[in-house]
Amino acid sequence: MMGLALAGCASLQKRPEPLAITYETTPCLGSCAVYRLGVNADGIAVWEGGEHVKLVGQRMFVVSPAEFERFRAALEPYRPEGVRSLATPGECNDRWTSDAPGVIVSWTEDKQTDRLVINYGCDLEMNRAMFQALADAPDVLPLDIYLDR
Repeated sequence: MMGLALAGCASLQKRPEPLAITYETTPCLGSCAVYRLGVNADGIAVWEGGEHVKLVGQRMFVVSPAEFERFRAALEPYRPEGVRSLATPGECNDRWTSDAPGVIVSWTEDKQTDRLVINYGCDLEMNRAMFQALADAPDVLPLDIYLDR
């Protein structure tokens, strides 16, 4: 009987953690929306509104699998292995515009986190397409009650 019970335990494996994406905007000199958004593949999302947003504070909501997939797909081309930063003048070939907002995107999966740290003032001409894609990525999520768009 004990062997049967142990065999049953051996077949139970911890389910891998689903992919979780955190998207955090940074302040600028002006009225840039500042917020943090966490979304995971299970559809659970957490909004943390800071400045210049419709809803300040924390709220939980649900995203559909299709919404999560569109969000993931919009960000995936820019996912580094490990950490990539374009957020200081030295990382930007000294092509730097001060007082620009930025974004920090983190992908966490299987206990590993990849992180992209961006300041939109970093070599804008060279990085324009990536910066636009990163800024537009949250548009696929149901954020109208949280953000002016």
